[in-house]
Amino acid sequence: MKLLSLFFVALTAAHAEKLMGGSVWSNGTLVKFETRLEPGAPPITKHGGGTLTEKHTIKRHVCNFDNHTYFGFDLTMRRLESGKLRLEFAQLTITPAQMTELFPKVTDWKPLALPGDAPALLEVNDGDVVALDLFVNPSTGQKVIEYMTVNDKDKDKSKDKDFKDKIKDKDKIKFL
Repeated sequence: MKLLSLFFVALTAAHAEKLMGGSVWSNGTLVKFETRLEPGAPPITKHGGGTLTEKHTIKRHVCNFDNHTYFGFDLTMRRLESGKLRLEFAQLTITPAQMTELFPKVTDWKPLALPGDAPALLEVNDGDVVALDLFVNPSTGQKVIEYMTVNDKDKDKSKDKDFKDKIKDKDKIKFL
């Protein structure tokens, strides 16, 4: 298992296009997702995605309806004694048949692997923002990046900053 490479990055909204956002509960923790295309041009026009949760595993997927491809990751979380959350990222385990069940108008789905190797582990504090490269176009360098925040359900959410404020400084992870 390879270790994650962590470094801080800055995001300039003018260079990114928000593709989608959402949230899901798992193991008593809220995970907020914001998926961005960086840089934002050329745009991806026909895309979709979502989450499936099976046995405490969040299966986050993003799909391109133009070329019938999909990618994403499996995420499991565990609260540590220190109060931090351990996030384990692995290659997405949704099959092409399951994608067809979700989107019946497309029958020939092709999965794409995450850049680099998985699984990867990361320990975060409540409210941290993590960035994960989901896809990199090798010819243009354009990336689909998932920004995630994790919040303990027992914390006071009224003190939580807006998501856009939090993505100024964040951990960025890459599968090596």
